[in-house]
Amino acid sequence: MFCPRSALTLIELLVVIAIIGILIAMLLPAIQAAREAARRVACQNNLRQLGFASQLHLDTHSHFPSGGWGFVWTGDPDRGHDPACLQGHRSRLLLR
Repeated sequence: MFCPRSALTLIELLVVIAIIGILIAMLLPAIQAAREAARRVACQNNLRQLGFASQLHLDTHSHFPSGGWGFVWTGDPDRGHDPACLQGHRSRLLLR
């Protein structure tokens, strides 16, 4: 009596691998789009936080954070919060 084998042939194996490859190729753009959307949301949240920090500084000190003097000056956090303060607004917002 003839006993049929239950193994896959080489052609069947290559077809299965090709189908899996096509499915992965279809899935990669969706994954990249989701990552880009997550980056966009994180950036928008960071901008919202900076705006919120500026508004809180305005409410607390009655002026927006000052911009400092020049490009190489880093600021001194011990100089206070008056409008003439030389500390940069980015460093002041990050210290809060």
